[in-house]
Amino acid sequence: MIAIDLDDTIADFMGGFVKKYGPPLCGGRLDTSLRMMYPHLDIDAIVREPAFYLRLVPIEGAQRVLYKLSSMNSLIYLSARDPSLQDITVKWLRGWGFSAAPLICAGTEGKLMMLRRTNFIQILIDDMELFLRAASSDTQVIAYTQPWNKKLNIPRINSWRDYDKRGLFMPKV
Repeated sequence: MIAIDLDDTIADFMGGFVKKYGPPLCGGRLDTSLRMMYPHLDIDAIVREPAFYLRLVPIEGAQRVLYKLSSMNSLIYLSARDPSLQDITVKWLRGWGFSAAPLICAGTEGKLMMLRRTNFIQILIDDMELFLRAASSDTQVIAYTQPWNKKLNIPRINSWRDYDKRGLFMPKV
């Protein structure tokens, strides 16, 4: 099974955040935490706001690649979004035409626990170092490249569009 993260892996979370709240206060750097980039905002309240997630747009090429992957593999969407956002996330995935697959909005701690304790995930595609490092040793991790993970020395996808053009599809797991 391939587990796919949502925010900043298939959904342009930071693009949506910058569009709504303006550039970060740390000189435009996007390689640090939201709380450090936006110390004047109540991040906990914002990330639980359903309407914010509905306004996000997909990262270019994500739907096409995940459709191809889903024809060869079992997919699951695994997110650190708050569990209260499960229904709105399903609506977003359907609305943008993403492949039908189970969705788990587990919150940060729940996602960490799942990654550490499960052996049903063979491949994890995520942008966050925290989750990529937490995956069990049996899980192949692949970073979706973002400014905050460029220092990680692991396999990566630089863009869904390039991944699709090169025909680099993962083997059936």
